[in-house]
Amino acid sequence: MISLVVAMGRKREIGVDNELPWTLKDDLKNFKKCTMGKPIAMGRNTFESIGRPLPGRENIVLTRNEGWSHEGVTVMNSIEALLDYGKEQEFPELAIIGGDKIYTQMMNKADVLYLTEVDGEFPKADAFFPEFNKDEWRLEKSFNHPKDDRNDHPWTFKVYKRIT
Repeated sequence: MISLVVAMGRKREIGVDNELPWTLKDDLKNFKKCTMGKPIAMGRNTFESIGRPLPGRENIVLTRNEGWSHEGVTVMNSIEALLDYGKEQEFPELAIIGGDKIYTQMMNKADVLYLTEVDGEFPKADAFFPEFNKDEWRLEKSFNHPKDDRNDHPWTFKVYKRIT
């Protein structure tokens, strides 16, 4: 099973200059719950924005740079290599955590979407989550969170499962 884990603004914004355009400390709990104990795959820029391998998860970094390496991560040079590796390792779930190019390449392969919808617009955004047809997905879970001292925007966390 392949899942996409993402937070996006009203206009599908996911990043500005390789950083998140918001602070949602409580949504980080959702991220941890959705990814802990699972292999996570991300592009090199996403990894570099995080700055280190995330503990409790196998960190897989996709990069076209065949000479790139980093301690504590598994490096893949293509989506095909990632998918083959996932089959070889028999992962029950592979969580894709960004960035925009990886999401775009994996959208049609995903079975589950862990989506945080941030109630805000971010005009400086330069990375976007791909459009997807909600008719192909069934909403399994949804809850709202208000703006507060730990979250600079209200947000809604949703879990979708593919139906087609």
